[in-house]
Amino acid sequence: MKFFPMITGLHCLCVSLLVTSSVFAQQAGKGSVALVENQKAIAKIVLAANPTRYTQIAALELQHYINKITGVRLPITTDEARDAADGYRVLIGESKLTRALGYAAADFKRSEYLVETRGTHLLLMGRDAPEYGIVTYDENGHWPGYWPDERSPKQQQIWKDHGSLLAVYEFLEQVCGVRWYLLTELGEVVPKRSALNCANLNIRRKPWCPTRRFNLDMPAPFHFYERWGATGSPLGSKSIHETGPGHQGWRNLFMFLERSRYGGRPYENNHSLEAYYHRFAKSHPDWFANNKPVAGGQLCYTNKGLIQQVANDIIAYFDGKYPDGRYPDAERAYWISAMGDFHAVVPMDNDKYCTCDQCKPHWQPGDSWMFFGGNRSDYVWRFVNEVAKIVGRKHPDKFVAGLAYWQYTLPPSFELEPNVAVMYCKSRTQYADPRRKAFDRKWLPEWRKRTKHLSTWEYHNFPRGPVFPGIAPRQVGEDMSFLRSLPIDGQFIELDSVNPAIEHLNLYVAMKMLDRDDVDIDKLLDEYYRGFFGPAADPMRAVFEKAEGIVTSEKHWQAVLNKKREHLDAETSWTVMCPPKVLAEFGQLIDKASAAAGRKEPYAERVKLMRLAVYGHMKTSSARFHKN
Repeated sequence: MKFFPMITGLHCLCVSLLVTSSVFAQQAGKGSVALVENQKAIAKIVLAANPTRYTQIAALELQHYINKITGVRLPITTDEARDAADGYRVLIGESKLTRALGYAAADFKRSEYLVETRGTHLLLMGRDAPEYGIVTYDENGHWPGYWPDERSPKQQQIWKDHGSLLAVYEFLEQVCGVRWYLLTELGEVVPKRSALNCANLNIRRKPWCPTRRFNLDMPAPFHFYERWGATGSPLGSKSIHETGPGHQGWRNLFMFLERSRYGGRPYENNHSLEAYYHRFAKSHPDWFANNKPVAGGQLCYTNKGLIQQVANDIIAYFDGKYPDGRYPDAERAYWISAMGDFHAVVPMDNDKYCTCDQCKPHWQPGDSWMFFGGNRSDYVWRFVNEVAKIVGRKHPDKFVAGLAYWQYTLPPSFELEPNVAVMYCKSRTQYADPRRKAFDRKWLPEWRKRTKHLSTWEYHNFPRGPVFPGIAPRQVGEDMSFLRSLPIDGQFIELDSVNPAIEHLNLYVAMKMLDRDDVDIDKLLDEYYRGFFGPAADPMRAVFEKAEGIVTSEKHWQAVLNKKREHLDAETSWTVMCPPKVLAEFGQLIDKASAAAGRKEPYAERVKLMRLAVYGHMKTSSARFHKN
C-alpha cells in the first residue's frame, strides 16, 4: 500500500476545528474510547494532514492488528478531513487535534511515548523523525529503499525517532494482548475479540535501556532448522540475504525488529581496523606489528603516527566527511565501525600483537582465562585512551568505544578518558560454569565505575553447534535484572542466526527486559506457554523447563570443566547432559504436546516447529555423535 498518496489525494472539504472549553476540560487519562462494537468500526484513526512516514506506519500497524483481533478495519483519515471530528478518534502522532489537547512531538524525549485516553480521544504518540513521503507497508513494511541497520548514516533508519509506533505497540500489547515471539505470523499471538474498547489509560514512558539490538543475519522464514538436516523450508538453506529485496522474508524481519523494540540510541562497536592494511600497508609499514603488514594482522598500538591517523579518521567521521559510512581510500569497500555518537577502536580478532620495544612493556603477565582475561588490557586500553584524548579536543561530546573482550576484558590500571565508552563481552547462557557468572559479577560493577557508557555484548549463540541447546530464559531474566541494577546503557545480542527457534525465548525475555523494568519472569513465561502453545502449554513448558534444568546444571557443566574446555562439547552434551534415555524423555513430551494440540491451529504448527527445530536438532546431533 502506497499510503501517503492515498491520504494527500483525499478529495475532502477541510473544516475549521473549533477548540471549545469542553476539550480543554477533558482530563488526561480519563475517558472511554470504543474502537469496535458489534462487528462495526466505531472509531477512526486520525493523522496529520501531512503525516510523517513513521506515523503512517504506526496507523497501518494499528489498523492491521485491530482487523486481526476483531475482523474490522478502522478507517484512517486526517485532521483536515471532513469526518475528522466525528465520533471516537485514535490520534496517532502530532496533529492539530493533539496540539489542541496540549501535546506536540517536540515535547517528547527520544523513544518516549504516550498512550492516553482523554474524553473520546485515544492518543498514541511520541517524538517522530520529520521525514515525509510514501510508505510501502505491504511490501517491505516501511518505504522504498528502507534498510534498518547499516553503518552508513543514510541507512540507519530504525534508529530514527518513531515514538508513535512505540505507542501503538504499547497499546497492542498492554490493552489488546498481542505478543510477538518469533518471525512471521506463526510467531505472533493475537487474541480474538468481537468488541474492543479502552478507558482511563495514562501511560507515558520510554524503554529504560537506551540501546537494544541483536544481529540481523537470520535465515529466511518460515522454518528455521536447515543446518540440522530437517526439511520443510520453502527456501532450503538460503538466508534472506540471498533471496533479493522483493522476498517477503525482508518484511517479516523488518517488522519483527520494530515489534521487538529494536533500536533507540544508535551505537556500533566491533573490530574496527581491518581496512588499515589496504589503506596504509605500503605507505606506513611501521604502523603494523613488527613492521610487517599482514592482512588481518595486528598493528603497532604504541605508534604515534598510527594513533594520530585513527584519531583523524574518527574526527573526520564526526565531522560528517564519510556520509556513506565507508573509507574512500581503501582498495575495497570497508564499513566504518561507527554509529551515532560512537566510533569503535578495537584491535583485530587475534593475538598476533606487536612485540616491539615500545609495545611489549605494556603487556601484563598471565593468560586469558576462559577466553576472558586482562594480560593485554593496559596495552589495548592505552591505545584507546590516546586516541580518545585527541578526538575529545575536537568532539568532546562524542565517544570512542572499546570492547572489553578476550585478553583485554579487565579494566586497565589507569583511568580512562571521559569520552571512552565500553562494551563488555559475556556469555550468560553458559552461567552453569560458576566461574563465568562470578567473573562478570565482579568486573561489570568495576567497569561501571570507569565509564559513562557501559554496554554488554551477549553471546546467546553459545552453546552452539551440534551440542545441547542453550535454552535458559530464567537465567537470562536473572542476569537482565542484575544488569538493570547497574544499570547498563545498551545491549547487543549475538544470535546463532541459523536456528532462531532454539533461541527465540531467550531473545524474547532479554528484549522485553531491556524495554521494561517491571517484568515478572514467572508471569512472562506463563503467558508465553499458554498463549503460544494453547492446549499444548503444559507439555511444552515441561520441554523448555527440562532443557533449562539440564543446561544450567553446575553438575553437568563440571564435565566440561574437567576437560579444561571453554565451551560445551558434543560428548558432554550427549553422554552426560542428555544421553539417549533423557533424549527419549524429550521425545515423549513432544509427542504429548502434539497430541494435546491435535489439529488446532496455530498451536499444532508451533509444536511441529519445536519438534523439528529444537527436538530435531537434539535428536540429529545426538545421533551423529553416537554414530561417530
